[in-house]
Amino acid sequence: MIDVHKKYGKLVRVGPNELSTADIDSLKIIYGAGNNFRKSDWYSVWQGTRKWDLFSERNEDIHRAQRRLVSHIYSLSSMKKLEPYVDQSVAFFLNKLSTMEGQEIDVNKWVRLFAYDVIGEVTFSKNFSFMESGKDDGAFTMIDAILKCATWVGHIPWLYWLNVRLAPIIGNHLAVTQRQGKLLKLASQEIQERKKRGSDRHDMLEQLFDVQREKPDKLDDICVTSMAASNIFAGSDSTSVSISAFLYYVLRDPRCTQKLVEEVDASAKAENISHGTVFSLEVVNNMPFLQACMYEALRCHPAVGVSLGRVVPSVGMKVGGQFIPGGTAISANAWVIHLDKEIFGEDADKFRPERWMEDPERSATSSVLVLDLGIV
Repeated sequence: MIDVHKKYGKLVRVGPNELSTADIDSLKIIYGAGNNFRKSDWYSVWQGTRKWDLFSERNEDIHRAQRRLVSHIYSLSSMKKLEPYVDQSVAFFLNKLSTMEGQEIDVNKWVRLFAYDVIGEVTFSKNFSFMESGKDDGAFTMIDAILKCATWVGHIPWLYWLNVRLAPIIGNHLAVTQRQGKLLKLASQEIQERKKRGSDRHDMLEQLFDVQREKPDKLDDICVTSMAASNIFAGSDSTSVSISAFLYYVLRDPRCTQKLVEEVDASAKAENISHGTVFSLEVVNNMPFLQACMYEALRCHPAVGVSLGRVVPSVGMKVGGQFIPGGTAISANAWVIHLDKEIFGEDADKFRPERWMEDPERSATSSVLVLDLGIV
């Protein structure tokens, strides 16, 4: 997509009725809430037969109602309450890495094990013990297969529904159906176990139970299971991609590594943080170079690499002065936007965290996290 936009410009036709835009000013219009750009048919493959799926729900009224029910659970204030349980996993992760000092390790693998264990802690009050065992239980293979299949089949959604109809006769041949099968079953099992053992934590599952108790007609067991499955699927994967990208870009640059170490040491001294203690979110938020490195890693390697399509409403829209008729599918790709030299300068293809410190007014919403507008 990067090469396509370099060759053909800001607006490119990528399908019979689909356009890709690299015009940053149009992103808030396309992905902004309340603008009536419904999700494209690509999402129908992700939703499948599920009646509740916040990521893929294409009916705007239903989607808004779903978000109102659960958005507070994913707010920063709610996440902060779960910080101690994340810190436990961080401490275990660092201790585990220290036991392998001097060895060659697959950092991406260990980051992914860490992310999955964190999702277990904050969602089910359960550590999946992936880090402890040094391996997963087959979940990663399943998630990777679903991602690969759904990304491609989403462009020909009729193939998915044909497979659903024929599966009882010829068997299932699309991995994406596991999102409705194995993944939901896994989430359901974890929920039942969580109910049996109980917990004094007000984790994400308990917050979903709170909503269910208050509005049982709006959030039934199927909906709770779907949300829990989404946490497992999306949370662990996108988190591990972002952390791995951060480590990759920082550690391959000795200058950035040294500068970050100096900031960490200075913060530890100023806050009287002893060696081996996990920094709090409050402290981390006041470390400007660390924040700049995180933003830059997200820019250079966005976790969502696919274009998330929307459908232009009947009134149409203008992109860069060109009218787009209603019913046209239009999308943006984070990699295209994030590496655009018109937005980030001639060194857009370079990892340079200082760009965020030089321009503190730069909006993370309109640049680095452009597709955060379109994920849910």
